[in-house]
Amino acid sequence: MTETRALGMLERLLGAAFALLALMLVGLTLFIGLGVGSYVWDAHRSVLIAVSCCAALVAAFAFHRRPRVPGWDVAQPRSGIHPGISMHAIPIGGGIGLVFAIGYGVMFWFGAPAYRPVVLSLAVLGGLFGILLTWFRRPKSIP
Repeated sequence: MTETRALGMLERLLGAAFALLALMLVGLTLFIGLGVGSYVWDAHRSVLIAVSCCAALVAAFAFHRRPRVPGWDVAQPRSGIHPGISMHAIPIGGGIGLVFAIGYGVMFWFGAPAYRPVVLSLAVLGGLFGILLTWFRRPKSIP
């Protein structure tokens, strides 16, 4: 019973670490994207509009030219076609989530010292978000 409880606590800790990593990645990407986006918008507005329009045209053309096969399911591919990686099959439990969270934190802490306040605030918010996720989680039904 104690070993099961310890494993449950470890899973919750690793879930909080994963939530911390996800929040840090989203926050830092948004922070950098808004900084670069505002610079490009101020300095090269016409180039940004032209590139955006071209990208929208390419995306619309690719979506329009996509073959539509009725009744084809990605979960059960036809012979010889591999569906690729499905995101639900990637495990987030275990020590690898903690390794990624610590790795990204260390990378941004030492690689970009100017972003240390952002890293600290996102780490705190990610920890709180992870605690909230584990606090409000739905209990698993045992068969």
